[in-house]
Formats: sequence, structure tokens, C-alpha cells
Amino acid sequence: MPTPPDRAERLTAMFDSYCKTVLRNASRNEKRTLKNRKKHEVIVDERMQYLFDSNTYVDTYSSERLVIWVDKFSCVVFNDTLYYAFRYTVSWHCPAG
Repeated sequence: MPTPPDRAERLTAMFDSYCKTVLRNASRNEKRTLKNRKKHEVIVDERMQYLFDSNTYVDTYSSERLVIWVDKFSCVVFNDTLYYAFRYTVSWHCPAG
């Protein structure tokens, strides 16, 4: 039967071995991931970047718009602060709005 100090040394050695194995495997996984990413990576040159920049489109949805109606006219406002300022002004000057 091992003595207590011998057992502690053995546990320390086992833990050290386990940590080294985990770090080695993590390093291998990271290298494999980087190699795979590099294999599938596409380098964009200036001409391609121009196409990406010129063909971009931003979707706008009706639920994202803030609309103020005065009589038959509407005003679409994209800034919340401006919307509340207009709303306050319209309701203040126009009791029907």
C-alpha cells in the first residue's frame, strides 16, 4: 500500500499528465480549425469590394417606421427622439392630431 506522501505525488503526476494532454489536444484542435478556415477563406480584392459596397441594400420594415399624420399628410421619421419631439409639437399645436 502506498504511503500518503507517495500517493499525493502520484495524484499530482496524474493531474499534471491530464492537464498536458488536454492542452495538447486543444492546441491540435485550434491548429486544425485555423488550417480549415485558411483553406476556405476567400481574399476580397478592390474590385470585389466595390461590388459588395455598390450592391448593398438595407431592408426597412413598416413596423420599424415611426409615422406622424397631420390632416392627410404623413411624415416618416427614423429617429425616436425626433419622432417624440414632432409628436409633442403636433399634439400641442393641433388638438385633432
